[in-house]
Amino acid sequence: GMESGERKSPVFRLITAALEDIEEQMVMGVKEIAEQARLELDILESRLKTLKTRAAQANDVQEISKTKEEIAAVTRQIADCQIPAMPRLLADDATSEAVISLLANHGGRISIMSSEGGLFETMAGRYADNVPNIDVYLKGYSGDPIRVDRKTRGPEFIGRPALNLALTVQ
Repeated sequence: GMESGERKSPVFRLITAALEDIEEQMVMGVKEIAEQARLELDILESRLKTLKTRAAQANDVQEISKTKEEIAAVTRQIADCQIPAMPRLLADDATSEAVISLLANHGGRISIMSSEGGLFETMAGRYADNVPNIDVYLKGYSGDPIRVDRKTRGPEFIGRPALNLALTVQ
């Protein structure tokens, strides 16, 4: 904690600038690959929709069978299509759930760095009806496994999380 006027923000920017530059370079290296993968996935999903329509409208048993085989092949291609996550080293204003996803998508490692202390309000439940949610921070510190299963998103597992926090608060 620092007193007001201690120049925490300029010092904070100086410290995080190198990490932000590295993160930007990492993003540039993945951006085109991700765009190509996203385009490929869009094409495959459009193809799948067309094939389903064709199968639904077909009257010939052989045509339906052939179309089903094509649907199965395209479905496998969609399952194999992976869009790489944009590399992240830093986070700031993120809910506990978002921090878990960041960890899951980035090899179990992320740093939350902020020149303010808003994270404490988020941990205390700012976005969750004032219900505190600090498990990800405790497990991210201790390295205990994190397992999350929700109906609204796929399962997330981080075997050995490493969550770094750097906050300069008043």
